[in-house]
Amino acid sequence: MRIAASCLSMAMLLTLSNPSVAQHGTVVQPEKTTSVLVSNRDMNRIHCDAGDFEDAIWSQEKPLAVTVNGDNAYIKFILRKVNGKTQFTQQSTEIHLLCGGSVYTLIMQPTDADSITIRLAPGDAARLKGASKAFGGLPLEDQVKTLTLGLYRDEIPSGMAKKAIASHEFRSALSINGGISVVGLFDVEATGTGLVASEYTIQAPYNFAAELREQMFLLPAFGQNIVSVTIDPLLLKAGERGRLIIVSRRFAK
Repeated sequence: MRIAASCLSMAMLLTLSNPSVAQHGTVVQPEKTTSVLVSNRDMNRIHCDAGDFEDAIWSQEKPLAVTVNGDNAYIKFILRKVNGKTQFTQQSTEIHLLCGGSVYTLIMQPTDADSITIRLAPGDAARLKGASKAFGGLPLEDQVKTLTLGLYRDEIPSGMAKKAIASHEFRSALSINGGISVVGLFDVEATGTGLVASEYTIQAPYNFAAELREQMFLLPAFGQNIVSVTIDPLLLKAGERGRLIIVSRRFAK
């Protein structure tokens, strides 16, 4: 490798105001109302992927018990005894949770089910924090190397995520230099740095080998502000495939 800096039975779910409905293990996004299926008899767990919970707000009039412990919140509907019989609540309850700098509004839909676990995905603030932690005050060259090696080793820093390159994008499939095919896989954006790393599969033609150079990929299709090109290997046998990682810099408009 060479781095060249350059150039549900539960299908019938009730939704309110058309929100999405989260099931066991579902990841919930911030800043939108999400209807959540929870157990009306067991303890439910909500996990904040971005860190510890900062607050939990709900109507104290509702039959709901909430306990927060670090990055976990435990929710249980309070049971009632009527004429000696246990009654399980069927009344939905809204709760607002704050974690990682983002607000999550959940409409708790009690149902006859076992304990449910819901995860809260990091919002922009948490992703920015993760990127800042990974890169800190590193100079540009070290930021580029860290991002490239993280992608190459499939060790993406916390707070970043792979986004597939859409099939309609020109750079998702093209051919250069007499038959070398390049197919886009995904992008990884280092939030807050302006850097985006893109990975591609490159393949030599079936009738001859291809010797690759970084300069061959300094094309507008791969980005207007390319700061690094990584190729592995640099020599492809006929029909052989390799990896291409390009880091570009996107400036705020």
